[in-house]
Amino acid sequence: MLRDVLVHYDSGDDERTQHWSSSLPVPPVVDRVHVVASPRSVKAREKKNLTTNRTGKEEEEEEEESASILVTDGARAFVFRGRDLDRPLVSLRFDDDEVCDDDDAQRKEKKDVQVVTSSAWSQDGQFFTCAVGQRAVFVHTRVGRRVVTVDLKEDLKENERIVGECIAPAEREGRRLFCALVERSFYSSGWNIFRNKKWKRKRCQLEIRAIEFTSEDDVVIRNSSQMKKIALKNVEGMVSVKGFQVDEKTQTVTVVGGATSENDEAEEERTCVTMYSFSGASENVFPVVASGKASSAKSKNKIISSSRCNVSIDAAAQNATTRVGIFDGSTRSASLWETGFTGGGEFIVGENQYQRISCVDDDNSAFNANQPASSATLLSNNVSAFSNDESGELTLRDDANGTILFQGTFAHVSGIVEITSNSKKELKRVCVLESFPENDQSWRLITIEERTPEEMFEKYLDMKCWDEALELANAYELDTNALYKKKWFALVDDLHKNSNNISSSKNAGTLASLVIETLSSISDRKWVVAECLLRVAPTYETQKLFLSRVVAETERFSSSRNDCTGEESKWWLRARLVALGALDRLETLRAMHLGNFSSSAFESFRFVDYLDAAKSVARAGNARGLEILLQRHKEWFRNHDLLDILAEIPECASVSEYKRVLIEIIDGCDTSSGRKHQLRAPDWCESSVILQNTVSKEHGMTLVVERDDGSAKEIPLHSTIERDADDDAVDRTTNIGQWVI
Repeated sequence: MLRDVLVHYDSGDDERTQHWSSSLPVPPVVDRVHVVASPRSVKAREKKNLTTNRTGKEEEEEEEESASILVTDGARAFVFRGRDLDRPLVSLRFDDDEVCDDDDAQRKEKKDVQVVTSSAWSQDGQFFTCAVGQRAVFVHTRVGRRVVTVDLKEDLKENERIVGECIAPAEREGRRLFCALVERSFYSSGWNIFRNKKWKRKRCQLEIRAIEFTSEDDVVIRNSSQMKKIALKNVEGMVSVKGFQVDEKTQTVTVVGGATSENDEAEEERTCVTMYSFSGASENVFPVVASGKASSAKSKNKIISSSRCNVSIDAAAQNATTRVGIFDGSTRSASLWETGFTGGGEFIVGENQYQRISCVDDDNSAFNANQPASSATLLSNNVSAFSNDESGELTLRDDANGTILFQGTFAHVSGIVEITSNSKKELKRVCVLESFPENDQSWRLITIEERTPEEMFEKYLDMKCWDEALELANAYELDTNALYKKKWFALVDDLHKNSNNISSSKNAGTLASLVIETLSSISDRKWVVAECLLRVAPTYETQKLFLSRVVAETERFSSSRNDCTGEESKWWLRARLVALGALDRLETLRAMHLGNFSSSAFESFRFVDYLDAAKSVARAGNARGLEILLQRHKEWFRNHDLLDILAEIPECASVSEYKRVLIEIIDGCDTSSGRKHQLRAPDWCESSVILQNTVSKEHGMTLVVERDDGSAKEIPLHSTIERDADDDAVDRTTNIGQWVI
């Protein structure tokens, strides 16, 4: 598979609103922006089930699309459709919420800007949560309507804080369970809510505070007594929570924490990882299913990211392994953990009766690279994404075989998520949140999309990247005809756009070589002949070049002209006759228009019956043009009743103007005055023997060419086929006579 990089939404282009108020301190953009994707795509809904009362409930969209993307930028949140990342579907801001009631001066003095500290999606992608600060969480529908407000700033104690949140299925059908993870800290002085810098954290208690809700609700929680409390057992003795992730496949909540005090000046020595199952939750506890601890990575590099850990999970059923990727922003390092728990089965609730999760020491892993990272994430199917903070290089790696799937350079990667879809045929799409440290306002969404060689080939053609398309076609044995045909169409379009610049001899020579080179590269030679016969050029020189290519293409049959008895050979001879006839008409029309050329006039004249053309010219009062037409093609007019042409001459026309025309008609087109207008010498394929042999049993004296859309076009040979005039004859030929210089 190939990877294609596409740039979508750029916050720097949005001049309508600033993401931050100038009166408040602005955190660095690399700390401020985060991205999270919903775990599954939103399913299509029936129209009758949609909520349409926009005064109380937002209307859900009736469509099936890939997973939604949630980007948080300080106190703002943006929701993007997975299929439309160019503009946000929802834009919310929390710094003007009632939960943030401190005035700007107080907040500036405290150096505490209210920001979205964490966010998460529900398993079905219908709801998302945003935690603002350490004591408030909001739940919104996918289209931005708020359904739950949890504001515990007056209820939580000084040593308590909300460190994460999730939405899990509730026991009652149609309802969800909002869960806030609350951390309660214990210090060396005992349980003291007034922290002193000299006191160190010794341990913490973890607790889920939950409440059921539906999409119809507008719940406001200001007291923990309104919420159900579920204990989480701290089996590894963690003292602070740094990461929190919910995994749909394993039905687990994974908590990552540290084993030393946050106030300790020394480097952290231990990292704790514990997985709890919410599918096997009892009335008052989430059982532990896997847990372990290991030494944390140490780093002497300057801390540029937040101290929170980004946790990503990949459960692989084929090898009964769940991988947990942990990226620590404080040390800019990534670690990979593995456990044998993959969800389901019986839960053994008891002392130390759970799976062990261990840190994998693999210095060769891209996810465990020793170089400082700005982001590291586990994706599905044993794929990991790792961004080097010094070089800006982002790597996608297949951990199963060590293959590098993609490498590219970005300013700063603040987050990496995978965009999933309900469709099993959907290829992998990775969304990158790129931020710019030199510009605290700017970030953008970029996707790295997995494409087949055929899809990438088509994209190169649409972008007119001919060299890249040719290289790809040669590498994957793709049909290069599609490339050169597309290049031919682009060349013809350019000819019409720049027709005024083709007149010079230098440009004409360059054009001729480009046309010949492009057409010569196409192996489907019948297609080339059909294009040159049917294509109308903007200039006389270009049109003559097109038709001359057909004559040159069929020249190879001159040596075997008497043996051309098969239908295939006859087709090529008929094509030569059509090209010669079109060249004759091109020269005739140019002479009629005093050396000038009109593409629209030639398009009308090239395949029309000569008698209809003569009537049109006479009807337009173009005496000189009619004279030239009769003289140059007198062999054809000699066998027809020309009085019908005289009937088309306007009654008000001067006899003196049509004197020479009258002489031509009266003499049956057999006057010596036509010598200066004589056509070329007969071609070898115009002999009576070959003309007789080229007659097709099925189509007579016509050439049938196929168009790209599969339709067939019949072209008369050398304009020798007589036909009855139809209702559209006047409309098709009017342009010939009216285009008079």
